[in-house]
Amino acid sequence: MTPDEIINLLTVAAAYDRRKVGQADVLAWSDAAGRARWTYDEAVDAVKAHYANSSEWLMPAHITEHLRARRTQPAPVAELELPAAPAADPVHVRAALTEIATKLGWERAVGDTGMRVRCPHCGADGGARCVNPQTGKPLTQSPCHPARAEAAREAAS
Repeated sequence: MTPDEIINLLTVAAAYDRRKVGQADVLAWSDAAGRARWTYDEAVDAVKAHYANSSEWLMPAHITEHLRARRTQPAPVAELELPAAPAADPVHVRAALTEIATKLGWERAVGDTGMRVRCPHCGADGGARCVNPQTGKPLTQSPCHPARAEAAREAAS
């Protein structure tokens, strides 16, 4: 941090505790900042955090402790830069849905046979997609309601 940044930092602290800032303070705090590699923004945040939670007189060690604690914590998920997920391939999505439906015993319901029966849950006619009864919009997470899959199984028996 530059001497001007240290002066600004001590001015922020003085706004909270009415300290008098002199040249010796700037030199001492500059030394502490250099040893612990403070950045101006981090140090100002540490001063504000300190006085938001404590009435204890602020010392350089408080800044260093605050920064050490923040630097050892993992970044919040929102701050992590993750690559964007690729667009879902419809072929793979359909294959995954079919595999899940097969494991749940819905294999007939996800094919044409299941879509030929009327859905007892949403009332969709045979051949029409099931819809959310509250919104009227087609289902996006599954091909039909479980009740329709069961009706298709019963019709096929």
